[in-house]
Amino acid sequence: MCFEILGAVVAGIGGAVSAMGQAAGYQAQAAMHRRQAAMEREKGSFDAMQKTTEIRKGIGEQIAGFASNGVDVSSGSALQILQDTGTEGALDVASVRFGARAREDNELYSAKIANMNAGIATASAPFAFLTPILGKADKIKAAFA
Repeated sequence: MCFEILGAVVAGIGGAVSAMGQAAGYQAQAAMHRRQAAMEREKGSFDAMQKTTEIRKGIGEQIAGFASNGVDVSSGSALQILQDTGTEGALDVASVRFGARAREDNELYSAKIANMNAGIATASAPFAFLTPILGKADKIKAAFA
């Protein structure tokens, strides 16, 4: 009978340690998602800056092309083309930023879910400990009834 109780305690300790290990795994997963979210934000900023540089370079090349052909870029079709290029470029930059924000938000949401799972695993540890002990105690009590 003593070994049965000891076995139940060991099983309870194993269950509690397992639940705490699971919680630690979820906490590590949440930290990884937060790190990835920060990386997505930084990459989005970098990509937007690169896209802005690319657009400015393209507009500069258009201006140079017009000027080399003697076209006045301060009015008319040439100005309209430059403005359209700038507008399209701004939309491209906004799209890059939106995509980065969406990826960042997804990672932050995944971190939130992992933190919730860690909380659930932590809360289950006492039950994982007590369940085998109470089950064994009930069987021992029944033996003396």
